[in-house]
Amino acid sequence: MLSPIRPALLVLLSASVAAAQPPESEPKSPLGEPIGVFNVASVDRVLDDIRWTFAAAEREDVFATVSTVLTTVNDLEGIDKSRPLGAMAFAAPGGNGRPLVVGYVPVTDLDKAMASVRIGPIRPELVDESKGVWKFSNPNGEGSALFVGEQRGYAFLVADAAQLDVVMPRPDRFAAELSESHDIAASMNLDGVPVGLRFLAAAGLQAAAASEQERKPGESDDEFAVRKEVVTRGLTTAQRILNEGRDAVVGFSFDEKRKQIALRLALHARSGTKLAEDLQAFHGRSSSLDRVETPNAPVAVSVSVPYDEQTTALARRLLARARDEAPDDEGARLAFDAVDGLLDSGGVHVVMTTAGGPPRGTSFVVAARMEGAGELVGRLRQAVAGRELPDGATFEPAAFEHRGARFSSFQLPDQQ
Repeated sequence: MLSPIRPALLVLLSASVAAAQPPESEPKSPLGEPIGVFNVASVDRVLDDIRWTFAAAEREDVFATVSTVLTTVNDLEGIDKSRPLGAMAFAAPGGNGRPLVVGYVPVTDLDKAMASVRIGPIRPELVDESKGVWKFSNPNGEGSALFVGEQRGYAFLVADAAQLDVVMPRPDRFAAELSESHDIAASMNLDGVPVGLRFLAAAGLQAAAASEQERKPGESDDEFAVRKEVVTRGLTTAQRILNEGRDAVVGFSFDEKRKQIALRLALHARSGTKLAEDLQAFHGRSSSLDRVETPNAPVAVSVSVPYDEQTTALARRLLARARDEAPDDEGARLAFDAVDGLLDSGGVHVVMTTAGGPPRGTSFVVAARMEGAGELVGRLRQAVAGRELPDGATFEPAAFEHRGARFSSFQLPDQQ
């Protein structure tokens, strides 16, 4: 008699073999990897950012307006407001021609989403029921049409309906990477830019620079030389980024706990290039200025700007010319001494803060590590004492310690 254990073992073995089989792989897109991405972390996340930002600035009325707009479009029914959305750019076939731009929006029900989204006179129209393709166009015939189709939980937006027959890449991978540290971000895969498109971009940069290198009427020799040097350096930097850069990201991240909005810039170069060496040195200088905070500000936006020897030399030329043309008084001398100190510091840290009131306005704080900070601050305080400033404006020079370094901070007048 056959033992009942043997059939049971066979069943278990069959089940384990079936479980070990790899799941059906995702269909591969012929479009390849995108060369550019614009990504929004999610509708819910951005709405929450808007809510606390304007609440902190005591402008809840602005968020109320946004909420009203959402009500008019059925609260975006049919759209998954918890997942990323944005647009991707792909190189044209063969690397020639304009890039293909594809928008992506996560959906739970495309039909409901199309019924919700109406922009002015533009109404969606179902143009291919068998494929589920919708069309956005202006009934007046103005502008280009936009076609929408769904693939694997995403609505893809393209300029040509035939492009929806192509398998689209799932945005999840790169969208998740950008959304992890940014609420809104744009990235570029410089390595993936085709040679033909790279050549066109370089030619466009050269043409723009050439038009700026012509002498303008009434321009002095010194003014023309400085402007020409600025344009030349800008062109050289742009060309090096295009030829030696690997990828770049720019994005905003909102921090409700600290009530701050951070603009994040990232540029990575190909290993072994001169750009990689320069970026390494650049990053090293910026660390001492990182996170100089203003904890009492309701909302703050800050940025650190380090600069190299060439930038400093060029700025000193401009400063010398301005000093020669300025009136010879204590206020002007103090201003030039302050700028001179900033140039010696190797970098500045700028913080913009908002205040709901009173007084309502925006303040700018410029902080820099410099020698003789206390002496300069004392001179500035003496110069400002007794001077009448615009209503609600402040100018508060101060010296403070940060990470063991001495800084000077200058709070400029509020803009009412």
